[in-house]
Amino acid sequence: MRVLLFFLFFAGIIFSLNSTSAAQGPIDDLCVRQPNAVACRDNAAARSDGAGLYGSNGLLTRVARLLSIIAGVSGVFMIMLAGFKYINSSGDPSGINEAKNMILYAVAGLVIAAIAQSIILFVLNRLPG
Repeated sequence: MRVLLFFLFFAGIIFSLNSTSAAQGPIDDLCVRQPNAVACRDNAAARSDGAGLYGSNGLLTRVARLLSIIAGVSGVFMIMLAGFKYINSSGDPSGINEAKNMILYAVAGLVIAAIAQSIILFVLNRLPG
């Protein structure tokens, strides 16, 4: 129980860090002062086209999101499978214990996947480019 509370606390910290704004660079400072500058338009176009490797629409970010979706779907599938195993155990203590362990491991995997995605997106959104 303590481990689960620790993971939930850690996930809350990561999600709160992920929502903070990124540090501004020299181009961002220039764009605040002169929004119509050529560098600002080029920088905005580079960030919005998604052709980069990093950033909110970069290749690595999209791959991380795809892998998180796959992990989430497989975790929910494992929880459903464990529920069916629990129902079909017919009161057998070993079958019930196996189903409970499957549910526990699936939930732990979902929590770890959520934390991993938060860390990956936190790092990728702060990389230049």
